[in-house]
Amino acid sequence: MTAIKLPISFDGARLQEDLRQVSEGDWLRHYKKIHYEGDWSSVGLVAAEGSAADIRSVSGNFVPTEILKWCPCFQEVIAFFKCPLRRVRLLRLDAGAVIKPHVDREGVDFGIARLHIPVVTNDRVEFTSAGKKVTMGLGECWFLDTSYSHSVRNLGGEARIHLVLDCVVNDFVTDLLGADLRRGRWLRIIGHRLRYLRFRVIDMFRLIVHDRETLYRIVGPYLQRR
Repeated sequence: MTAIKLPISFDGARLQEDLRQVSEGDWLRHYKKIHYEGDWSSVGLVAAEGSAADIRSVSGNFVPTEILKWCPCFQEVIAFFKCPLRRVRLLRLDAGAVIKPHVDREGVDFGIARLHIPVVTNDRVEFTSAGKKVTMGLGECWFLDTSYSHSVRNLGGEARIHLVLDCVVNDFVTDLLGADLRRGRWLRIIGHRLRYLRFRVIDMFRLIVHDRETLYRIVGPYLQRR
């Protein structure tokens, strides 16, 4: 259950109309620079304390940002999901950019279901989840379990932009996914921890080879405590 196309969809034209309310200056480069090549950027629509500039926080008081107020279709999409929300973002992967294989810390077994809704896409976007290709069409709604390895390559000539919602799992989300999330949960959690550890080792290797400045910034505080 790493990727599921849900039985709901949204109007692609209206999604794109809202997208035009977002200015170029609203886009912020994604902070996990070792996970991608090219340009991967984000706009916060629901964020901790309503700060559109805070695309990182996964805890706090999550409220709409000023940008969301100008986007009625995005508001309707968000209102459809009868569950508490954490981050809601627009994620843009420019033409030619690549998101490398990685595993996220959070996932559905940890209480967060991530949903993707393509706002702009093309037939040369290659999204892979747990080794399987996932093709998402304009306006479709997909659940993706990002506790499994996933990656994206945009080989097309235009940016790929998704509306991405982090939903707190409740009865509504469980019914939407059509799955018993309790069955086998602890085995999945153990599997995730092993996968996450593996990719953390890979991340450290990438930092050693390509970005020692960031590596020192991460490990420096720990070394200073000793």
